[in-house]
Amino acid sequence: MKNLHFYIYTAIFSCVMILWSCSDQEYDDYKKFAEGGEINYTEKVDSLKAFSGKNRVMLQGIIDADPKITEFRVFWNDGRDSVSVPV
Repeated sequence: MKNLHFYIYTAIFSCVMILWSCSDQEYDDYKKFAEGGEINYTEKVDSLKAFSGKNRVMLQGIIDADPKITEFRVFWNDGRDSVSVPV
């Protein structure tokens, strides 16, 4: 008897959810997120190493051959200072 009540409640709940989900909705909500066009992100630098020296630093890492990468930027001092290095 308990199983019968469970199945009845499950069926009623399922019917209510189906009817509720079929209400009028805007199916084009995704368009507001794609207004500026497609955004392509490049991969991160792999195996990054930093070698320190007196008033300088040398960075070494692996960058995959991605033709979209033309330069990379290194930030320091909480993002207030940076340098752009061509690839």
